[in-house]
Amino acid sequence: TVRGGGFVDSDIGDVENNRAAPKVLTCVFISVDSPSVRYVSQQTRFLSPEQITCVSPSIPAPAEFLLDVSLSGQLADHQLSGSGIRYVFYQDPFITDLRDDVGSVNGGEVVAVVGENFLNLETLFCKFGEVIVPGTLVAGTIQCISPPAEVPQTVDVEVTMNGIDYSQTVPPRRYTFFDLTSVEPSSGPIHGGTYIYATLAGGPDMTFFRDNGAPRFNIQGKIGDLEATFTGTYDPATDRIAFAPPLDSSTGSPSRVAFAATGELPFRISLTATRRFASFAGRNFILYDASFLSVLPCASGNCRDLALPKSGLEYPVTFTGTGLANVDTIKCGYIPVNRTGGAAAVFASFQAGALPEAVYDGTFDPVEGQVYCKSPPLPAGEALEGYTAAVALNGQNFVGRDFGDETFNLIYLPQPEVTSLSVSAGQATGGMMLTVTGTSWNFPDWYRGGAAPATLSCLFFLPSQGTFKFSTATSTQCTGSPAVCTAVCETPEFEEYTAHGSRSLVRAQVFMSLNRRDPCMRCGCLSAAGGTVE
Repeated sequence: TVRGGGFVDSDIGDVENNRAAPKVLTCVFISVDSPSVRYVSQQTRFLSPEQITCVSPSIPAPAEFLLDVSLSGQLADHQLSGSGIRYVFYQDPFITDLRDDVGSVNGGEVVAVVGENFLNLETLFCKFGEVIVPGTLVAGTIQCISPPAEVPQTVDVEVTMNGIDYSQTVPPRRYTFFDLTSVEPSSGPIHGGTYIYATLAGGPDMTFFRDNGAPRFNIQGKIGDLEATFTGTYDPATDRIAFAPPLDSSTGSPSRVAFAATGELPFRISLTATRRFASFAGRNFILYDASFLSVLPCASGNCRDLALPKSGLEYPVTFTGTGLANVDTIKCGYIPVNRTGGAAAVFASFQAGALPEAVYDGTFDPVEGQVYCKSPPLPAGEALEGYTAAVALNGQNFVGRDFGDETFNLIYLPQPEVTSLSVSAGQATGGMMLTVTGTSWNFPDWYRGGAAPATLSCLFFLPSQGTFKFSTATSTQCTGSPAVCTAVCETPEFEEYTAHGSRSLVRAQVFMSLNRRDPCMRCGCLSAAGGTVE
């Protein structure tokens, strides 16, 4: 297409006499190197006084010409407009390689097109499928910015020097627009060690391997703008990419991902060696700096152990801490502990990456800032004496660093039975010191020297009301074998339950509770052995 002014259609002819005029409007191509070499367009078409079209002739070799117009059909200089415009004849361009041949659906990646017969022209463009973007020639290579894509897909890439005629590379060079559809887990501790699994969508034609079986991509992952880089490997069996956590080169231990940055950050991936991440929105990933402090119920301070009865039931366990994240991937893991290995040996196995024998889903209470899980059941007579517990907010990192330098221990004891009470009646206003005698309620000798649990309590249960109250057990001691134990508890106030005046009676059953929670939490008080006090 030639634009200008003063063009005259010479093909009107003599309409009255039905005679056609000769086509004299002509495009002339004049060689810059040899001005006497001139080519005439065989098809010149008048569109308007300001615009005509010409079909370029075929020439033997690439060269630079000036395009001019003759209104008379003659080629002498004085018959031309004298306003020649630069026109370049070039060999057909073709593409040999794309660097890089993959990017996110967000676009914005620099794609280097390698090939031959490229020219630095203003009409240089790249075409991704049907989307056209400008190109720039840099050191013999065309650089284009990948456009956004509505959906993940793989498309052919071609280039044009004149904005009209595109290359026709055989076989075609293809570019893949990918999207990150899932990241699991979606959270992890700042101290590192999290394996991240990602699923990509790249359309039906996306492949992760070249024809020779070599990996097509150099897969990298980053969290936000942090320095740590995750290396990814595609697993065709699961159709996922596994990102191994970065390791400290000197120790081989997981590198710390961040020192202060916590909260929601984008996890981005790149499939190229250039490791570009900025143009990819990514998926949200929560970094947390969690520390679990105590297992509840707790008598005072931060408690690291919880006594549970060997009843064959699952009991709720509550963990408190700081920096806990409100995620839906919480897991509580339990590894058996016994008197020969002890808690320290089990903790070492957690540090070495041991998988918990029992895993339970956990929930987070954002109001209380607590994690709730169930405990593994141990029936009466079971030889196993407890579990070491670990909590992983992201369902994966069952390592000590998630909750400090110690683990939590659940120690299971036979449910103590009350055999006698020092007195069987007292004031409903409470305050009476009651000595309770029963079967052993102490930890085994190998754990905390066989002491009584700090949460050991007397439980006063009112069958008529379906309510109960706890009183902390003091002055505990056990003698003999089998052990006979005693403890002193202060009776609670029950005056509000004497419905018929100050002289009426209220009858309570007395039990020993290992943790201020059992056995009444499941209404077991009605069937468990206990003393009675009025």
